[in-house]
Amino acid sequence: MGITDLLGAFKKIVELEASIKKSAETIKTQQTKLQDLAEINIRLDEQLKGALRQVDELHKAQADMERRLREVENHGARVDGAMQVLSQGVVKGVWTPPPAPGLGRGSAPPMIDGA
Repeated sequence: MGITDLLGAFKKIVELEASIKKSAETIKTQQTKLQDLAEINIRLDEQLKGALRQVDELHKAQADMERRLREVENHGARVDGAMQVLSQGVVKGVWTPPPAPGLGRGSAPPMIDGA
C-alpha cells in the first residue's frame, strides 16, 4: 500500500466525516421541527377541546331555548283557547263581566258623601 492509496483512503475518511456531520445537522434540524410541531399540536388540541366545550354549551342553550319556545307556544295555545271560549260567550250574550270589586250581585254602589 503506497502513499497514494493512503491519501485516497484519508480523503474518503474526510468525505465520510463531512457527510456524517451534515447528516447529524439534518437530524438535529428535523428534531427541532418535530418538537415545534408537537407544541403546535398540543396548542391545537387545547383549542379543539375549548371549542368542543363551547359547542356543548351551545347545544344545551339551544335545547333550553327550544323547551322555552314550546312552553310559550303551549301558553299561547291556552290563551287562544280561552279567548275563543270568551268570544263565543260574548257573541251568544252568555258571558257577563264579573262585578266590580266590593260590589256583589244586586247590591247598590256605595254612597258618596255629599252627593
